[in-house]
Order: sequence, then C-alpha cells, then structure tokens
Amino acid sequence: MSGPGSPSGSPAGATGATGATGAEAERIFAQLLLQGQAQIARETREGLQKLAEGFQKSAARPGIVDVKGIGKPDILKGSHEEVQKQWKPWSYKFETWICSQWPTGQPALDYA
Repeated sequence: MSGPGSPSGSPAGATGATGATGAEAERIFAQLLLQGQAQIARETREGLQKLAEGFQKSAARPGIVDVKGIGKPDILKGSHEEVQKQWKPWSYKFETWICSQWPTGQPALDYA
C-alpha cells in the first residue's frame, strides 16, 4: 500500500487542485511541450533565414575591408641579407594588400 508521499499516493481518477486527472494533466503537459518545440523551431527557421539574407547582402557589397588603411608595400630591395631580414613582414603586407584589392587575390597567390 502506498502512502501519501509516494508517487502513487493518490487514488486513480482523483483530481488535484486544478481539477484535472493525471491523464488529462499529462495530455496538457504534452500539448504545451509540443507548442514550445514548434515555437523554437519557428524562431530557429526565422533566425537562419535572416542570417542567410545577411550573408547574401554582405556578399553583394563591394569589399568589407577598408583598403585605405592597407598601404601598398614598398619595393623589396637591398642585398640578399637585407632582403632576408625584411621578407617576412614585407610578404605579409604584400599578401594582405593583394587580397584587399582583388577578390581572387588569395587563390592567385596560392597558385603562384
């Protein structure tokens, strides 16, 4: 026999404070759960649609990088030792400049 604190403490068909039976309460809970899941799915779809539209708009804009701040690198000159010392920062600046000027700059550098 179960006591008042046990999970099956109330007799079958007994109503709680809201007047709903156990089966009816489960049905209401399941309905609320489905409504919540549907709302989450709807909001997720809307958010993904807005994100996709934002990507399309940003792809249509001509350049997101402010190319004015990226100066053209100086000509690399000097002796072999001097060029070796200057190579790493110069090559980084050159690659950044090429990629900021042309959309196909990176594939061109990768090919070269």
